[in-house]
Amino acid sequence: MSAELREGVLAVLRADAVITASGAPVWDTASRGTEHPYIALGEETLSDDGYDYGRDRVDGMIVNLGVHVWARENVAPQCRVLTKAVRNALHENEEIAIAGHRLISALHTATQYPPDPDANVEHGVVMFEFLIETV
Repeated sequence: MSAELREGVLAVLRADAVITASGAPVWDTASRGTEHPYIALGEETLSDDGYDYGRDRVDGMIVNLGVHVWARENVAPQCRVLTKAVRNALHENEEIAIAGHRLISALHTATQYPPDPDANVEHGVVMFEFLIETV
């Protein structure tokens, strides 16, 4: 199921007007040496034994997913513009297509800007929680 969610998230991010206009490619994973700026899906945690949604028990899972943004620091606002675009594209977007599943909710939970070992790079991590029902 994780692959299906990642494909849906990639499709939404690749279609976003702000991200497209920035020229930043969106990757499932990016290798070292990738040209900046870029966006890549990152770590995820899964809880796949169902969850309580209101008064009902849902057959599905909770997926926490990090979306990473890298940009050159000398283009300082670029990382923050892109992290905001990622948040706006995915937060509360119930139209994310996930094959064989139904998205219940997509919630932005945090955005972090951890220091990068390369002082010329700004790194942002946008975290989301997805509640997904198996159909």
